[in-house]
Amino acid sequence: MANKANLFLIIGIVVVAGILLWIIFQNNSSDGFSITPGSNKVITEHYGGDALWVRESIDELERNATDVMRAEVLDSRVEMICMLAYAPSKELEERFTKPHTVYSLKVLEVFKGNKMTGDVVEIMQAGGKIGNRKLINDRMVPLSSGDDLFFFLRNYEKLGPEHPPMALEAGIQSVFRIASTDKNKFADGIEAAFLANPSLSDIAFENFDYDFNPKPLTLTVGDLMRIKAQIEDNNSEDHDD
Repeated sequence: MANKANLFLIIGIVVVAGILLWIIFQNNSSDGFSITPGSNKVITEHYGGDALWVRESIDELERNATDVMRAEVLDSRVEMICMLAYAPSKELEERFTKPHTVYSLKVLEVFKGNKMTGDVVEIMQAGGKIGNRKLINDRMVPLSSGDDLFFFLRNYEKLGPEHPPMALEAGIQSVFRIASTDKNKFADGIEAAFLANPSLSDIAFENFDYDFNPKPLTLTVGDLMRIKAQIEDNNSEDHDD
């Protein structure tokens, strides 16, 4: 009887331990993060939340973006930034403060928004390493100094001066590359090239070609000119009112 009682006790301990481990795992993964212990006391976390933002078309991407621009990537740095627009408690703020890479961009052309050519703006992406904290974002858009790209951005100035004011509107869908064979055509700008030669309207710019892009989009010169014209028309109507 004693052996049978001990057996039931051991089984009970194993079951309880399993339940506790399951609860701990759920708590660690429910907000989109999982923690991987590392050497040298580096805390590594994995983030996959950007997969939630999927736009079905350029029109939908533009509607949700506050700013559309062509810009050159200047440099980058890593900062600890809270991912929540509003943290109702200090505990939540600390929990969601993670390494972010902040990029400086020089605005080359503006198609939507209140930025000006020549402005330097900052955008952020979740991911990077600072001190002993490392965040791996498997859907992070690869940006390098000197890149000449089109960006669909969302302005977060309302978060306050402690946050970079902009982020990619829909992750990797928000960034488009100019093919190397087309760069010379647009050396003086998209609008100037289009006005000189409207047949360039169908020239397309593609998203980065990565497996984690949920729905690759194609942006054309015509799309950019339509966005710019639509915003100018809306501004003109506002002034008339």
